Amino acid sequence: MKDVISLQQSFAGGLGFKEEVLLTDVIENVLLMQINSLNRHGITVEKNISDVRIVHIQKAKLSHVIFNLIKNAQEAMAATGAGKKILTIDIGSDSAGSQFIRITDTGSGISPDNINKIFNHGFTTKKTGHGFGLHSCANSLTEMGGSLAVHSEGVGKGASFTITFKNTLYSRSCRVA
Repeated sequence: MKDVISLQQSFAGGLGFKEEVLLTDVIENVLLMQINSLNRHGITVEKNISDVRIVHIQKAKLSHVIFNLIKNAQEAMAATGAGKKILTIDIGSDSAGSQFIRITDTGSGISPDNINKIFNHGFTTKKTGHGFGLHSCANSLTEMGGSLAVHSEGVGKGASFTITFKNTLYSRSCRVA
């Protein structure tokens, strides 16, 4: 608990300025904050990491976005009630050289009717939702020069959210063990 509070406080001090960030470090820190909840809900986390580069972004904002996406994935998997609950996190670069983080779940999925509304302010499919989370995440990423996209094959088939940072944001390549 002490480590989680310390980690949250370190993010709180970093609002508003861009810094060099290794995407794997952000993922690991957010997972550390959520690991007990993920374990309690029987969710297995799988990570696939390749071609990681340092990006210039606002670490606290990116952490908040990832936290929200993982929380939403957890809730989507809890809503299905059955089957394997797998949260997959992919980090790498696409064919255009842009860095990405993809968070995929085996949860309730998104209907074709809702897929184009998912980032709209006030739109929610949750009974207790307010519709600000994904809208806010998309706006935060746009402010940092990134983007957020969603893909789902439909209801009951899970969902995938992809954060992309254009290749102009990178400072240098690095190897991750």
